[in-house]
Amino acid sequence: MVTEVEAYGGVDDPASHASRGPTNRNQAMYLGPGHLYVYRIHQVVCANLVVGPEGHPAAVLIRGGVPVEGDRTMARRRGRADHLADGPGKLCQALGITIDDDGLRLDEVSGVWLEPGEPPDAIESTPRIGISRATERPWRFTFQP
Repeated sequence: MVTEVEAYGGVDDPASHASRGPTNRNQAMYLGPGHLYVYRIHQVVCANLVVGPEGHPAAVLIRGGVPVEGDRTMARRRGRADHLADGPGKLCQALGITIDDDGLRLDEVSGVWLEPGEPPDAIESTPRIGISRATERPWRFTFQP
């Protein structure tokens, strides 16, 4: 269950990897909704779900979650039984998302899917974290399951 995300607005957002236009690294952001933009930062892999229409690189960084099923597989991938997905790199490792998944549609990634669930009682909006530009935008969203 996804419990933390962070939005990035593309070319109009100085914190977005797409703020300077298309590059080899960010080309997946331009593919349209449902594609993954996967990149490596500080030796970990992070995944964004593209939400903007084709050509408009808006995306949502999947920052954290909690296991609903498959926790044994996640623990094996992480090499531990706790803190399985409480950070973007941990979440990708737990879900088996790799740099090779960059540009794929989410439904093409083995063992990973999104489905609607019950909306949480309260969602907290805060400034984004781990960035140096446009830090004041309250585009980080979290909830406690």
